[in-house]
Amino acid sequence: MELSRKFLLSVIGLCLLPTVGSAGDDSLFGGLLDGIYCEHRSVAELGPIETDRHDFTQSPRTVGAGVVQFEGGYSYFHKSQDGETENSHTTPELVTRIGITEDVELRLRMNYVWQFRDGEEDLTDLDSAEDIRYGLKLALTEQDGWTPESAVRVIASAPTGGSDFTTSHDEFGFDFVYEWRNEDEWSLAGSTGFGTDGLGEFSLVGLAGQALEGAEGDDGGQDRFTAFSQSVACGVPLAERTELYLEYFGIYSRGLRDDFTLNFFNAGVDYLLTPDWVIDFRIGAGLNEEADDLFVGVGGAYRFR
Repeated sequence: MELSRKFLLSVIGLCLLPTVGSAGDDSLFGGLLDGIYCEHRSVAELGPIETDRHDFTQSPRTVGAGVVQFEGGYSYFHKSQDGETENSHTTPELVTRIGITEDVELRLRMNYVWQFRDGEEDLTDLDSAEDIRYGLKLALTEQDGWTPESAVRVIASAPTGGSDFTTSHDEFGFDFVYEWRNEDEWSLAGSTGFGTDGLGEFSLVGLAGQALEGAEGDDGGQDRFTAFSQSVACGVPLAERTELYLEYFGIYSRGLRDDFTLNFFNAGVDYLLTPDWVIDFRIGAGLNEEADDLFVGVGGAYRFR
């Protein structure tokens, strides 16, 4: 809970900044406010909107100083294994991104899950918010030859979710994102990361619970584990406003009595309605028995600049 208190104090501190400095003055806080409360940013300066929301491999780009971007959507997941069927729905998948400087952004994510379960046994449907996730994205390098454009995401979660999907702990994660892009805007990207207890991702929390229930003589509590991840994605421009991506990603647990490995392939399309507004669609499938059989999602993002 200490991490949660520090996060809340940090948010309060940001809210109080205007009382101790103003944009344009020479104080420490005034310099920061110059970055946050900058003038209207042009599309020529920022480029078209780019999101993190629908594919597993996120963008190495930050939103830019003074920009606020909202991303959200809906996803459906289907899984059938060992005589049990799960149909899960998630929304709003809301990510708020706030540009503190050109290279640093503040992030906050909220989501809600409905999971309907059927099987030979009497299974209870689940209905709960996930734990809130928050953190920073920091841009590291620009592309230069074989050196990719890259960024790191430092992620944490607070145990604010409902009883069905909360981990009941403060969690921590890290993600290194990297991308190469050629003159024709084809891209090759990847991410390498980890999160304690899967950062409360509902499907991973469920798998951890199943692994624990399957352990002989267990008391039914929640195992602590670390989820490692790796992904690779290829982006292909289809038209001036449309981009296709193809992606593989895997998630691998360590620390459970019965560790799991999840492998997925998915594809999606982004369509740019305006330079500040994009919509997206994705569809994917699991590549092994433990993974979801099918998932689809729709959503989009809008930025204020």
